[in-house]
Amino acid sequence: MNADAPTSGPRHRNDARARFPGPRRGRAASVGLAASQRPLPSPASGRGAGGEGGSSQDTGLCSNDRLWSARAHCFRGAKGDNDAHFCGAKGDRAAGFTLVELLVVIAIIGLLTAILLPAVQAAREAGRRGQCANNLRQVGIALHNYCSAYQKFPIGCIGCKIALGPNRPPPRMIAWNVATLPYIEQANVWRSFDYRYPARSAENRVAVATVIPTFLCPSTPRPAATTGDINGNGRWDPGDDMAFTDYGGMAGVEGVGRGAAAGSRFFLNDASLGVMLYEYPSTPMDIRDGLSNTVAIGECAGRGAAQESEWANGHNCFAQEQNTPVNKSLDNELHSDHRGGAQAAFCDGHVGFLSDSMAQAVLNALLTRAGEEIVNAPE
Repeated sequence: MNADAPTSGPRHRNDARARFPGPRRGRAASVGLAASQRPLPSPASGRGAGGEGGSSQDTGLCSNDRLWSARAHCFRGAKGDNDAHFCGAKGDRAAGFTLVELLVVIAIIGLLTAILLPAVQAAREAGRRGQCANNLRQVGIALHNYCSAYQKFPIGCIGCKIALGPNRPPPRMIAWNVATLPYIEQANVWRSFDYRYPARSAENRVAVATVIPTFLCPSTPRPAATTGDINGNGRWDPGDDMAFTDYGGMAGVEGVGRGAAAGSRFFLNDASLGVMLYEYPSTPMDIRDGLSNTVAIGECAGRGAAQESEWANGHNCFAQEQNTPVNKSLDNELHSDHRGGAQAAFCDGHVGFLSDSMAQAVLNALLTRAGEEIVNAPE
């Protein structure tokens, strides 16, 4: 055979170029070729290595503009051939969370919520309790200012005794709260109130319907701020539209053995009397237990029209039952929506927290003005 004559086939079977004389569809045509000899499509024309109009996706060749495509997977060629590689198309998994990952995230969020929500609620309640204490402090200062002006504390209830006889006037039933209005920046309401008429009268209708924020505890939810139309007849009647309060005057401690003797001007004996009394004022000299050891105003929150808890109503002063601790009864007893007890304003103007675990004897001593007990008032 002539050495110059062209051969029609490969002389060596290991010759990669002889085994793969041209690109085949679906296989890597560049295996065994040097990188410099590997046919690449033109980015401008979009031609493939296998001929005109062919694309790298059709021929399986890795083009420069598709080498790092999101849908291309490149594999190395034969061992020792660092330049050869094979590119095949394969779909990637869509980016996102698996169901397990999503459930883990939800569980973590739920755990954090369970941990943080009570702390947030406790912080909000602490803020409301602080506002309540500030309200009582304002009331206590108002009592002191009134005492400085008149040398006595306000009367608990004016016109609460029912007169006898056929021509007896109606009881006025005016509460101590009315006397404090000028000292808590409610002078306009005080000027519109007429002491000559009952608190429930038409003459005082506008004044007693005014909601006084200082008389309300922010922790106590109420369906309405006033009594509204009590009997539902669609017209105003005495007692309708009177604004509520959450703070009541302390008249003392009641129970077996604490009643006054017949003919006394009070219904409790002297050792059981508090500061806010019916028809008669208390003076600083009457408070022999000490101003800082005697409660003047206490929380009696959550009462409605049935308990006569309107701020202008003369029955907004009560005596604590001698065996009832704090937060055990809503029926005109010391009660609040604060956890662990109720707050009270003392006669010296400071505000203390009365714990619901306080010994009953200590509580009773703090609510009387002249029981002559020795106790330490809470801060």
